[in-house]
Amino acid sequence: MEILVKKNPIMKEVYEEYNKFVKSNDLYNGYSNYERDYFNVLMLNEERIKGIEEGMQKGIKEGQTSIAKQMKDDKVDINIISKYTGLTIEEIKKL
Repeated sequence: MEILVKKNPIMKEVYEEYNKFVKSNDLYNGYSNYERDYFNVLMLNEERIKGIEEGMQKGIKEGQTSIAKQMKDDKVDINIISKYTGLTIEEIKKL
């Protein structure tokens, strides 16, 4: 650290501020709490995004199933239903 301070005077200020920070419980604890809260928010956002994606997939599947049921009721060939809905033949037979 001495070498850095000698070569770059700004490093002395940086080092002094760093020492104030780590020696001050209020500042250090405040930052620790901020960091903890920040990562908690990130985790909540990831869970929210995952829930949205799962909901979208569920909605798509329900749409496919609804269309397949209607096509099946209209006596459309099961292979055509599979082709246009993306459902497997086994899934369609269970409807």
